[in-house]
Amino acid sequence: AAAELNEKDKYLFYVDATNSRLYLYENINGKLSYKDDYYVSIGKNGFGKQYEGDKKTPVGTFKLKPGLFRGDRMLRLCCTPGLKLLRSNMGWCDQAGTGLYNRWIEAGHRFSHERMWRDDHVYDVVFPTSHNESPRIQGAGSAIFFHLARPDYAGTEGCVAISPADMRRLLPRLGRQVELVITR
Repeated sequence: AAAELNEKDKYLFYVDATNSRLYLYENINGKLSYKDDYYVSIGKNGFGKQYEGDKKTPVGTFKLKPGLFRGDRMLRLCCTPGLKLLRSNMGWCDQAGTGLYNRWIEAGHRFSHERMWRDDHVYDVVFPTSHNESPRIQGAGSAIFFHLARPDYAGTEGCVAISPADMRRLLPRLGRQVELVITR
């Protein structure tokens, strides 16, 4: 991997966007050790996010934030460290020009937002990323998550998505000590 791991980070998720592969590396005494790789889905229009709604996956280095899961569909995950219950009233603001842009928001809010409680299964397990978080640049893209892929691995709105089976394999490694690097 052509990336360096912060000494506090236990794992590196290295996404080769061109080949739709996620490579898992572990930080062992400051050295990256390859562990496994997985097929992923990226943005419908490829990578290199420029603006809100371009359906591209951003290129860069991001932190994976604490994850959420739907307890009504993924009950066995209730004891997984670092995962919290996704509530039916949760949303993510995608309306540029507001103070709530690229943040959690209550679903049904007057500002445009991504509804997190969905009929499909893509957000049954979901991890927000630090993309466009500090500083938040209005219109530069919001709601970039690491979540479950559709069965046909259809392109995302800009997120990185993985199969439910592979997500379950990765869950023990997910948390605040994971760096997500997305490259071309």
